[in-house]
Amino acid sequence: MAQYPVIVPIYQYHAEDPWRYQYSISPDIGSGWMRDGIGFFALGKDEVGVVPIYGYHAENPWRYQYSTDPNIGSGWVKEGIAFYAFPNPGTYTIPVYGYHAKDPWRYQYSTDPNIGSGWINDGIAFHTFAAIPG
Repeated sequence: MAQYPVIVPIYQYHAEDPWRYQYSISPDIGSGWMRDGIGFFALGKDEVGVVPIYGYHAENPWRYQYSTDPNIGSGWVKEGIAFYAFPNPGTYTIPVYGYHAKDPWRYQYSTDPNIGSGWINDGIAFHTFAAIPG
């Protein structure tokens, strides 16, 4: 197995009013956000065969989105590279699915292919690790 020197936990956070989700390598992103735990593990730096996952936010309604696309279009502000992941399946990787919901409009990411009622599965957003490979 390839050795990746910088595998980091990606923490999932949520906030209310408006309800939204955010993902970060930081274990504490500040007031107003509640940490839900580790969503998955990704690479903390560029490596051969990985792609950057860009973080975006939009207002009205306030929401966050993550994409391998460096320019997802108008209305979104790119915050930079949030972490790195794999564009395709590989040994030891799992898919991370992108979801959206409308009322209120928001995005969420999960290794679960069915997170429940009210969420629309947009397909596989990227591939990453469920745990630190050993």
